[in-house]
Amino acid sequence: MPFTFRAKRRLAQALLPAIALFLALGAAVAFPQIASAHAKPTSSTPSPNQNLTTAPTTVTIIFGQNVKPDGSDIIVYDKDGKKVSTAPTTVDPNDLKKMSVPMQGDDSESYLVVWHTVSADDGESAIGSFSFGVNAAADDLPSTTTTTSASSGIQPWLAALIGVIGLILGGVGGYYFARQRSATPGAAQ
Repeated sequence: MPFTFRAKRRLAQALLPAIALFLALGAAVAFPQIASAHAKPTSSTPSPNQNLTTAPTTVTIIFGQNVKPDGSDIIVYDKDGKKVSTAPTTVDPNDLKKMSVPMQGDDSESYLVVWHTVSADDGESAIGSFSFGVNAAADDLPSTTTTTSASSGIQPWLAALIGVIGLILGGVGGYYFARQRSATPGAAQ
């Protein structure tokens, strides 16, 4: 039995919802890397877990993405939890990946740097911390760096785009299906 035009058309109409679902799932799988990109540190001065001989006067962090000056900050605490950063955080206007804060060291042997960023590229926020020491004994200096992200998962524009594509494909499939049923002799009207 040859594959008629009508049979090919029915097959295409039957596969249309599956193709739309496949495209939507493919987009959701292909794009989460874009949605999960955050302004996270690539380097800092002082670096995490570094043991210095004198307290620095500035803490500088370089991020992997540009950061928005509004909503991004660095706060430095001593080992007793006292804030030792002495002025607001600044983002270098010539390099939006570079953020600094002045600090006044005290007799503390360890310092905690807490940072929060809002990406200028995608608006996603991230937060993290690291420690450094000043003449600290090995067991006085924490050996971990923490980074967390506030991710909304898929970007709203991408979800809307996938929804619109699905609606268009579903509408086209429904139109052709309804048209075929009304053109078929003996179809219920």
